[in-house]
Amino acid sequence: MCLFRGSFTYMGTRLLPWIKWCWRIALALYWIAALLGYGPGAGMTWLGDLETWLRLQVPDPIVFAFVSGLILSAWIIPDVWKWSKKYLVKGQTENLRLATQKLLRYPEAAQDTVAPPTMIEQFAADQQPRRLFELLMRYEEKDIGAVPRIGEKLHEHFVLYHKFRQSARQFDVDLLTKIINGQDWFLAAWRIHQRYVMFRLLGASQEQIIAWGNFLNYSITWDSAEKVFERVSGDSAITEEASKLAASHERLSAIVIELTASI
Repeated sequence: MCLFRGSFTYMGTRLLPWIKWCWRIALALYWIAALLGYGPGAGMTWLGDLETWLRLQVPDPIVFAFVSGLILSAWIIPDVWKWSKKYLVKGQTENLRLATQKLLRYPEAAQDTVAPPTMIEQFAADQQPRRLFELLMRYEEKDIGAVPRIGEKLHEHFVLYHKFRQSARQFDVDLLTKIINGQDWFLAAWRIHQRYVMFRLLGASQEQIIAWGNFLNYSITWDSAEKVFERVSGDSAITEEASKLAASHERLSAIVIELTASI
């Protein structure tokens, strides 16, 4: 008995799509024949003939027609919805593939309109990891993973960069708090110190920072900024987190290089 039920279910599963498509084809042919005058009456008069037939054969034709419509909707509408979603997703993934290809092959040709929200992103020499993440943010996560050949790597970049940005936001807060250290001064002045300390934590020497241009203000000198760095760098939690962020960004840059080589 169990075997019979299983076989019946299997056959029903295999036959159901064929039955649905045969029904659709029959409806389409009948519709075309009626429009061309080969149906039960010319033009659309077959609808009236069908209504007359229903009244003679069915006690309540309105309820019959309503239930028939529900049954057909239960069969047809879900398939149409699945088909439309399939091709909409395909269109989105193709758009993403082309946009990614343009960004990685011709970075100067792709617009960069999003300002980096964290200091480490702002000061990073390689901006491609951030720009790729901003591009991926415009798409659904399922579309990112569905891109042919590079979807898995794109999704990896998306997830890792999101974690990196969250850590970078928190680090900005922690670093500024450490720099201020409960003192009362202009926030803009403390942010100048924060910028200098961030450069130093990322490996730049004082001489290199000075050569990049003078961004000091509010009577801040290079020597006073260096003293703030010496105080802050004594906190192992700060230096370790800066090293982790730098290593994470290097990993993201490596992913971008892999993607560029594979497109």
